Amino acid sequence: MEGLTVNAHVGRFVFKQDGTILADSRYDYSDWKIGLTKDFGSGLSGSIAATGTNAKDTFNGSNVWNFNGTGYLGDTKGVVTVTKTF
Repeated sequence: MEGLTVNAHVGRFVFKQDGTILADSRYDYSDWKIGLTKDFGSGLSGSIAATGTNAKDTFNGSNVWNFNGTGYLGDTKGVVTVTKTF
């Protein structure tokens, strides 16, 4: 299919002790993304993707990846975007 691109990503984040946070390998995580992008022409494109991590949702009974009550951010999520360049 013309104008269709497959997107893929795999990454790893390892916390390093720098004196500002408690570094612990249990905070380390891997992340991934797989998706499709369609170029519609005239600077307009759209994409759909799935992304996720293996980050732990709790550590010693406390929420690790829950910022400002948003819920656990490490679950698999779907993302849809529409982009227009000028």
